Amino acid sequence: IGEGMEDQAQDLQDEAEDKIERYFGMLEGRSEPLEDDAREEAAKHLAAERGAVRGATKQAGEEAEKVPAAAKKAAAEAKAEAKAAKAKEAAAAAVPTEVAPEAKDATKAADGA
Repeated sequence: IGEGMEDQAQDLQDEAEDKIERYFGMLEGRSEPLEDDAREEAAKHLAAERGAVRGATKQAGEEAEKVPAAAKKAAAEAKAEAKAAKAKEAAAAAVPTEVAPEAKDATKAADGA
């Protein structure tokens, strides 16, 4: 009897192990497609993010290339404004605010002639 019960216990253990293996096999069969879908979705999202980063990097590079030209243009404009202000000051200094008496006499003589 003991030997028969031992055999029966072994048979039940084998049957339980088979059921457990089939159950986990079924779970793997169901979960693998879901995992694959999740991986594909993550890969698509990653590709989109990389594309956005590349676009932003390219745009930043293009804007950075414009900076030296804009700085040069601003410096040239400032230089031109300074030159114009200096010329205006020189012109204002060259025009006398009072007319010298000799000039008045020369103007009167020219008007009388």
